[in-house]
Amino acid sequence: MVKLNIKKIAFLIVVALLSSNASFGQAIKSFSHDQVTFLTEMQTFLAATNKKDAEKLIERFMIPWNGGKFSGDQKERIYATSDAMLKKRLKAFPDFSNYINALIGYSESSQTGQSFENWHTGIDKLLKGSVRNFSNYLEICYDLFATNTLYSSSSTIWKSTENNYSFEFDSLPKIVFGKTNLICIAKSDSSIISATEGAYYPNLKRFYGNGGTILWTRAGLPAKDVYADLKKYVIDVSGSDFEADSVNFYNKQIFAQPLVGKLTEKILANTTFENASYPRFRSYNVNLEIKELVKDASYRGGFSMQGSKMIGSGGAERAATLTFKRNNKPFLVAASQSFVVRPDRIVSDNAAVTFYFDKDSIYHPGVELKFINKERELSLIRPSGKSQGTPYYDSYHQIDMYFDALTWKIDDPLMDLKMISGEGEVKLSFESANFFRAQRYQSLQGFSEVNPLYTLKQYGEKFQTREISVSSYASYLRMSESEIRGLFLALNSKGFLAYNEATDKAVIKDRLYYYLSASVGKTDYDIIEFSSLISGKPNATINLLNYDINMRGVSRVSL
Repeated sequence: MVKLNIKKIAFLIVVALLSSNASFGQAIKSFSHDQVTFLTEMQTFLAATNKKDAEKLIERFMIPWNGGKFSGDQKERIYATSDAMLKKRLKAFPDFSNYINALIGYSESSQTGQSFENWHTGIDKLLKGSVRNFSNYLEICYDLFATNTLYSSSSTIWKSTENNYSFEFDSLPKIVFGKTNLICIAKSDSSIISATEGAYYPNLKRFYGNGGTILWTRAGLPAKDVYADLKKYVIDVSGSDFEADSVNFYNKQIFAQPLVGKLTEKILANTTFENASYPRFRSYNVNLEIKELVKDASYRGGFSMQGSKMIGSGGAERAATLTFKRNNKPFLVAASQSFVVRPDRIVSDNAAVTFYFDKDSIYHPGVELKFINKERELSLIRPSGKSQGTPYYDSYHQIDMYFDALTWKIDDPLMDLKMISGEGEVKLSFESANFFRAQRYQSLQGFSEVNPLYTLKQYGEKFQTREISVSSYASYLRMSESEIRGLFLALNSKGFLAYNEATDKAVIKDRLYYYLSASVGKTDYDIIEFSSLISGKPNATINLLNYDINMRGVSRVSL
């Protein structure tokens, strides 16, 4: 019985103490303005919610509070703010605890008394309005005071290298930064905007910046040669990426003057100099000229950098061009929406190429292009790698050439043509430009009532044009755009149309009209075909001194 009474008494004492603390937390209307009593009352108020954390917090706060870190006027400010928070019925945790933490952070920083005053002016205005973001704002202020951190999450940190900021209020609290370096740390990597300034709105998580420089050193490029100067920009600090318009981009290895365009920055994991794809820049001007991109080759078009990769880019109406000279005259012009330029090579996944032979040419609408700088060797490969596909159109020799790969050391006079698809020997074939077979013409029609070549001719005559867009032709035939796009691609591969996927438009070629005339016997035609079947050597070689073609492995000529 005795033991039971003791336990009961102890239990009643604990309940009484807890009730006392709880009633204090509920009953207190204002804090004492005496510095000793205030500290005691604050601890009691916090302990009513969380005794252990309250003790730790007040122990930390006691050091600057009693150590002369706050002046008499500043303490009066703290009393008044604490009373206003009570009036708003703010919670001990996290509201009051965040305020005390922020005060500790201020005491450990080198902020001025004026900064303290401005900060509290913003706090007072927040308290007069909605206090929904009040606690978050105070938590941000603590990080800012303690480590110059604007934002911190498990994946991303934004911080300033300087503490030259001031507090203002513009319908929302804002923190104005003088010249500083703004750093983003994420995924074990970082990005720096050097020598920038701006205003940070903590409740919006937005930094409105002005000026600053982004270097390409993360991509292994020299700081003095490759960089971008920013103007105005906005960053959502909850992420590790941002964009900036109208930046001045410098690549002094290539351009004498800066380029104006758009910058995109993003931090990715496991980034090295070799695989870095950021920062990125894309010029607004799509008609830039680089007269000597490599020896004997010039470039015209748009320009972008993706990490260390230089990319020549075309616009919606005009492709970028890479022009190789021979005997100081344009000899090969490659047009593409994208050229990737590295120190050792130039590549394009899809380039239209034209070789100029006096007043004639050899043309292909879409090949993979690769130029190796050290060997000065150019390779052109049909993407499909198939023996049947889009031919090279040769107006000089009046033939269509079906082959997979062209290789040419541009300082030599010989270009090799060969097959690379399949195993063992694969046939390369040339056809005369006036080649016509009724079977091929009929195969285009399939089960349709009208041959698609004839329908295209009718459309061109009706609208007096040779240029046809996918959308307009789909509307004309009452078909889907995807169906028309497939038709254009098929007729492009057979030389009846020149279809540009970037603009989604096609141009009717002379071959279409010739095939229609030949199909009804209104023009002469022939069925001359040359085939080469050989292994171990190029199927054919073009001599650029006299434009002769030497074919190997020809067993017969079909007439």
